[in-house]
Amino acid sequence: MEFWKSCPFVLYYQSPSAKSNLKSVTLKSGGKSPNIIFDDADLDQALKWAYAGQTCSAGSCILVQEGTYDEFINKFVAIAKAQAAKKGDPFEAMPQVSQTQLDRVVAYIDIAKKEGAEFHTGGVRL
Repeated sequence: MEFWKSCPFVLYYQSPSAKSNLKSVTLKSGGKSPNIIFDDADLDQALKWAYAGQTCSAGSCILVQEGTYDEFINKFVAIAKAQAAKKGDPFEAMPQVSQTQLDRVVAYIDIAKKEGAEFHTGGVRL
């Protein structure tokens, strides 16, 4: 289930879910949409959601708890490298929807470089 409403609406539906049997509920209440990965997470499932590509539920950032960070990053990078190898097939390579969007993504990469981001793969236009 996914809800696109205000915070009070989300809290109204999240509480009963948490108190009963923890139904799978995606809560999209505005702002950024981080994927939060805790030490006890099922990493295979977390990776499926964290590396979602261009989907409506794709997170804008990933927050990983320190105890699982290295393992998560290594697996995430392996997925990214495998995906990059599929260059050329628009149904596999997750292309950008327009030149404007591509330019925007490249600009964000440039900003990250200027701010000292560490790139594990990519960092340049393919």
